Amino acid sequence: QEQLRQQAVNRRLAELSSLEQALKNALFEVEKRERRLVIAEEEADSRRRREQATLDQRRAELQEVKKRMQADVSHAAGAAEAKCKVAVEQAVALQQRLKESEERNSRLDSEVHKVKSVTRNTAEPQLMVEAASLRAKNQELESRLAEQEKAYQSCKEQLAKALTRLSKIKEEEHEREIDQMK
Repeated sequence: QEQLRQQAVNRRLAELSSLEQALKNALFEVEKRERRLVIAEEEADSRRRREQATLDQRRAELQEVKKRMQADVSHAAGAAEAKCKVAVEQAVALQQRLKESEERNSRLDSEVHKVKSVTRNTAEPQLMVEAASLRAKNQELESRLAEQEKAYQSCKEQLAKALTRLSKIKEEEHEREIDQMK
């Protein structure tokens, strides 16, 4: 009986050792995922900051182009037309950058959903720890996304205003050309 008891103890120890190793492996995987998420967040933040700087620069450039065009309205129609073409090209480029920014945000959302899907297949105690961590990160990402969406809306509205102003300037130039031809 002592031998049977010893064997049972040894089996239990082996099972506990196996469980401990499985937990260590799972913890290692969670930490590895967390590091990847942190790196992805940092990269996304860096991209957003670069894109925001580019958007601000483009916005300033559009404002400068608008001022130049208003000052040059009295010049020949050919010079004014060339400047309008430059402003339109910049507006198209800005729209393209905004579209790319939306696509990047969509990809980040997709990555978050993938991570959630992967965590559903892990052990429950580990899942609870990981879920708490991911909830906090998800809230932070959602607030950042909301800020980016607000910035995007603002840029979109400013772009629409700039295009409307550009259209008015073109109209005024056209009317002046007609007046000059009379």
